[in-house]
Amino acid sequence: MFEFDTFALRLPLSSASESDPDDVLDAKSAFNQLGYYEIPTYGLTPYPDQPLFDGIRKYQKDAALTVDGYMLPQGETEQSVNKSLAKKGERR
Repeated sequence: MFEFDTFALRLPLSSASESDPDDVLDAKSAFNQLGYYEIPTYGLTPYPDQPLFDGIRKYQKDAALTVDGYMLPQGETEQSVNKSLAKKGERR
């Protein structure tokens, strides 16, 4: 796992569409840092999984965003996650 301050999706991230493997890894790492994704015992994979989409929905609910379980490039969830990562970085 790595830490980063921001990330930018290349493609939409949803359970109903093809995802970019780098987006999946970045999202899993970001949500892990924010406490919304627990890394499985087998480690991070570039494949979308139900815990990732559950984490997206939980984050969206907690952040008072539209709860739809997906993220769009430059969309409200991506922007909110980046703000949350920046705040977390300020607390280090």
